[in-house]
Amino acid sequence: MPEVPTGCELTNSRVMKGALSLLHERRATSRRGHVFGGNMELGLSNDDMETLRELLRECLPQLKFEAARTDVPELRRSLLRRERLCERLLGQLEGESVHR
Repeated sequence: MPEVPTGCELTNSRVMKGALSLLHERRATSRRGHVFGGNMELGLSNDDMETLRELLRECLPQLKFEAARTDVPELRRSLLRRERLCERLLGQLEGESVHR
């Protein structure tokens, strides 16, 4: 029986192909003049904050592993961007737990 991947695994070639397709789609959309980004404030309960913190801690090692091992430069850049985002969010969540 095949192993069931977790939400953090990117080793499945179908997932990697999908990620590359998404990257190309985003690049094409951004060329058409659509604006991505902005600021968003997100209100989370203490339970939700802890769940998100755990999720980020669980996914970050796999994300780092995949970023280090991929041979596709565009995918590597995307994974590194996600890695930095996860680290930033985790830092903010851990800072919040100190202040509560």
